[in-house]
Amino acid sequence: MWQKRLLDSKNLSCMQLKSVSGILDSISKERHRMADGDTLSKIKTSLDSKGIVPEEINAYFKEKGNFIVELIFNPGNYREDTKFISAPCLSEALGVKMRFNEIRHEINHVMLSYSMSERFTVSCACTCTKKHGEQVCGDSFTTANLSKGNFIACISDGMGSGEMASERSKRSIDLLKNFLQCGFEPMQATRLLNSHLSFSFNDEIFSTVDLCSINLHTGIADFIKTGSASTYIKTVDGIEKLSSATLPAGVLANIKPKHFSKKLDKDTLII
Repeated sequence: MWQKRLLDSKNLSCMQLKSVSGILDSISKERHRMADGDTLSKIKTSLDSKGIVPEEINAYFKEKGNFIVELIFNPGNYREDTKFISAPCLSEALGVKMRFNEIRHEINHVMLSYSMSERFTVSCACTCTKKHGEQVCGDSFTTANLSKGNFIACISDGMGSGEMASERSKRSIDLLKNFLQCGFEPMQATRLLNSHLSFSFNDEIFSTVDLCSINLHTGIADFIKTGSASTYIKTVDGIEKLSSATLPAGVLANIKPKHFSKKLDKDTLII
């Protein structure tokens, strides 16, 4: 039994390293087209009008059409309100709506990152009900905006009820969210989560995973389902049902989550 556990653990390590290498490979193949001098001049002029003078301006187009602007400041010259004032200036200079991405504080500089605002926005609502006699609900959920313009929503059922089920589902949700924020693709992240849960030596942890990842630039939604309930997509044309018969995460070391890809339109409702 322990020999099999050791072999399975080696296979898990191989899969994790392969997933990481896939991320590094995709990063190395990313092609950025730098903005021309005229575009940089417009950005600089617009920022100057508000008294914002960065030490360096980097502006480039990414492969999927997204436009990125990075403003680098000396820490002594940086003001906290700069990140809010800069976005309208960039939008005016470029003719497209820009939004603040992130701020990075380094020893010698402060970098502000901006990108094109997404074409789509998402509004969420959620409600939970605990089982009769229990103190907490055994299910967990999360939503997040990722750096590449993707929005994720995920639900996990801890396969049971009460505090133990709640802990299991929350653990699954937190791990999955961390994988996605590190750059793993939804399918890779789900498989890594399953492998981690299936090799938990101290406790058997089974959790369903229902993940929806929406590209807010293109409107393409990817649904990854592992032992989860059906999803319903309501549009003006009717209602579509997405179902899977897969086992929950953690039951087997190697599972094949069900994957659906759908193009969403304005006012689409996902349940």
